[in-house]
Parts: sequence; structure tokens; C-alpha cells
Amino acid sequence: MDYPDEAAFDAELNRLTSICIRIVVAAKKEGIEVGMMAMRAAETGLLAPEDYEIVSRVFLAKD
Repeated sequence: MDYPDEAAFDAELNRLTSICIRIVVAAKKEGIEVGMMAMRAAETGLLAPEDYEIVSRVFLAKD
């Protein structure tokens, strides 16, 4: 993805970071793996498909 400037890049980075944090917190609360929580969020429409693709790569890279 191309960003017009550094501010746009930073805004997108902050948005995706926030999504990741919320998924990790929700997974810990439910006692499940973060990948499973991300999948649930995508399946229920709480996470857009394109965001799921990016977020799942982040969580897979951690393993």
C-alpha cells in the first residue's frame, strides 16, 4: 500500500496496532490463542478481511 505522506503512514500504523492490541486483550480474556481470536473477529465481521490478512501475518510472524 502506498501512503501519500508520513502522517498517513503513521495513522495507518496506529490503527493496525490498535487492532492488534484489542485482539490480544480479547484473546487473553477468552483464554484462546490470538490467531483464533482474529479469525473469530473476521468471521463475525468485526474485522475487515483486508485487516485480517495483515493482522494474521503479524501474529504468524510472532510464532
